Amino acid sequence: MDKDNLFKEFNAVSPQEWRAKLEKDLKGKPFEELLYRPEPGLELQPYYMKADVAGSKRISFPSSQQGNTWSIGERFYIRRKAELKEVNKELLNALMGGLELPVLAVEFDLTVEDWLLLLEEVELDYIGLHIVLGANVDADAFFKSFSGYFAKKDKDLSSYSFCVERGGYRSAFPRMKGSVGVVSEGESTINCLAEAMTDMVDEIMKRRSTGSDDEALLGGVAFRMSVDSRYFLSIAKIRAMKILWSKVREGFGCPPLSPPIMVETSAKAYGDDRHTNMIRAATMAMSAVIGGCDTLVIRPADGEGETFTRRIARNVQHILKMESYMDKVVDPAAGSYYIEEMTNLLVEGAWAKFLELEKNKG
Repeated sequence: MDKDNLFKEFNAVSPQEWRAKLEKDLKGKPFEELLYRPEPGLELQPYYMKADVAGSKRISFPSSQQGNTWSIGERFYIRRKAELKEVNKELLNALMGGLELPVLAVEFDLTVEDWLLLLEEVELDYIGLHIVLGANVDADAFFKSFSGYFAKKDKDLSSYSFCVERGGYRSAFPRMKGSVGVVSEGESTINCLAEAMTDMVDEIMKRRSTGSDDEALLGGVAFRMSVDSRYFLSIAKIRAMKILWSKVREGFGCPPLSPPIMVETSAKAYGDDRHTNMIRAATMAMSAVIGGCDTLVIRPADGEGETFTRRIARNVQHILKMESYMDKVVDPAAGSYYIEEMTNLLVEGAWAKFLELEKNKG
């Protein structure tokens, strides 16, 4: 068998022929009915061919990247001092069950003793950590108590890299390694991507004034965003953010590399039935992985989650990795003309909006 000419017996079909066939099958219905408009300002054809995406943007990955691996994340809520011991128990149970990167949503000021209780038996040398500070948390008090925890453990805080963000704000916490930009859930994905970029550029410029190196500043940038029931749009949104931030890096004179992206399944996509939510969560998780997330947090099917639903949420990720092998291929959506075109539309729209926002700032 001539493997290089498997299709030589088939004539090539032009876009015009495909369109004529489609209009015939529609039996008088307008072609426009097949257009997909997921949100205002975004319109897609029902199909795309190679010629349609000839100028597709490409995601810039580190040359060392060999797969599509991601960290398994899980969110924990720290609301009251009396619950710290229970949260620690849940955290240890999750780590034994395959958790790789805890997300701690801190909603009150913790003391050094509180951190010691919360992180008892948690080995930070082997896992990542993402901390979300609530609006009522004093940032300086957090830094002091968190530093005090490391001093008590006789560990050098500067040798660890944690993502720390302010809940309720799209701004980075300036005194830790890494800056986290949040892509909000708004009516326009294009606007949300642009706003996340301009907020992060503002943060970079503030730090730049202190004499920090551009590569060091940009190398510490990460983003957090959500995926919802709009499967293809969710994939394209993640891919677009990678391309967009690479363009920003180029603007600062740095190599074009995509940023780490944490993705959470959107609470807005969940309903009242937890079994339905499990299915929705699995689909959203697939879109996050195909899009190229670096950390994935699947919300439990019943909201904040009991032990069972938390375990199911983690196991979805284990299945995607260990049984579906979705961590083996870099940028698995590449070559899908439909997703490539959707990605391009988001990139072009968000970049134009970003430039507009920057210009208006003067």
